[in-house]
Amino acid sequence: PHTIRGLGEVRSCAECHRSPASLGLGSGLFQIARDSIFTVGESGIRLFDRYSNPNMPLPLGNLISTGKPEAVTSKPNVVEGTTEYLYVAMGNNGVVAYDRRSTEPDKPILLIEDMEAIDVARDSHYLFVVEEDVGIHIYYNDTPLVATYLSTVEIPQATRIELWGIYAFVSAMEGGLVIINIADYSAPFIAGQVDGIVAADVHLFSHYQIGSDFAVRAYVAD
Repeated sequence: PHTIRGLGEVRSCAECHRSPASLGLGSGLFQIARDSIFTVGESGIRLFDRYSNPNMPLPLGNLISTGKPEAVTSKPNVVEGTTEYLYVAMGNNGVVAYDRRSTEPDKPILLIEDMEAIDVARDSHYLFVVEEDVGIHIYYNDTPLVATYLSTVEIPQATRIELWGIYAFVSAMEGGLVIINIADYSAPFIAGQVDGIVAADVHLFSHYQIGSDFAVRAYVAD
């Protein structure tokens, strides 16, 4: 489904169609590309080869890590389906980037420092970072290895963020599920909240139902 609403009410075509989640390239603890899979966790940042055998990807080793990786997102090549840049929330070591097109694709590049980054998401030209005990920071990331700070939404209990159109869905533990309007990246605001739950994580999925109805559902780990 598409919309005819004006600028500021919805995202541009590219912002939705080129986001990693829309392209089926994963979010949160994994990222999928045409030829590889990236995962983060206790074992570090792991790389798997899915080109030779998509049904049974083989481990190729680990990327160089500067701390404990908490979450991963990417900037994909929307034509080739490969990963151009990888972004990892590295806990106390902020956010690092990996230029997968370079001669040193496994080498981390410090992008955002002086924070405890526990989640990261990217949509079009913008990077969203969850900082422990602070909330959501938004950065302009049109140049993939440069993050220019724009704004912050204070949600001290925030754990994970999922982007959907002009909204960001944030799991906030005892604070429930928080919905942020991000139509204006420089002035985001809390548009709604689902309380009465302990929201540890959140994922969004869309699908067609019986008939012509289109549904979007948020699944929350309570």
